[in-house]
Amino acid sequence: MPLKILIGKPIPSEWEYVNKRGERKFVKANYSLMRTDGKIDGIALVLEDITDLKLREMVLRENEQFLENIIENIPDMIFVKSADELKFERVNRAVEFIWGYERDELIGKTDYDFFTREEADFYTQNDREVLHKKELHDIIE
Repeated sequence: MPLKILIGKPIPSEWEYVNKRGERKFVKANYSLMRTDGKIDGIALVLEDITDLKLREMVLRENEQFLENIIENIPDMIFVKSADELKFERVNRAVEFIWGYERDELIGKTDYDFFTREEADFYTQNDREVLHKKELHDIIE
């Protein structure tokens, strides 16, 4: 039986606190029930210091948000396509603005859904070349 049910209210498995020296700390609690002959005698609690992990996660999230802001606000079109089917997986605001489609109209589609056959063939050929050579290149429109 989970400890949370026995006590009657949720116990957080991780929490943050400030120690006596004013340092921000994070701990993870690992609970185990102690039993004798099927009867619960007590609870064993082990606290693990996960401060370094949590601080690294925070920095990573901040960096991801920073890069996300750059990608979304750069005036150039940025899109990501799947390598196998060349379907749009991600686009930035510039793509929406320049092409006039909403993001959800683009995701999961290919160039053939938006361009003439000739144009889509051109873009597909360029995409395949990039994947084959493993080098990026600009397409001048």
